[in-house]
Amino acid sequence: MATITQTKVTVGDTTTEILEESTFKRKLIRITNTSNEAVDVKFGEAAVADEGIRIPAGEAFEVRDVEGLTALAINGICASGGKVVTIFAI
Repeated sequence: MATITQTKVTVGDTTTEILEESTFKRKLIRITNTSNEAVDVKFGEAAVADEGIRIPAGEAFEVRDVEGLTALAINGICASGGKVVTIFAI
């Protein structure tokens, strides 16, 4: 049976771990930026402003398992800090 994770993380103005590295490939990860500011994310390395995948305010990013990508840690960063994203992972 699949493990389902649903959580909220407050992203800072320095790299912040959104989802920890996993020993198994997740089937799906969905990160929803519920804040009023863009959040930049990177898989497997520190997040850097204006690099990686940008999730605009109020939007979401979804990834399905692609060559182990979903087992990597995910880090995020935003300009002012203190912005919340919600994570759904299977």
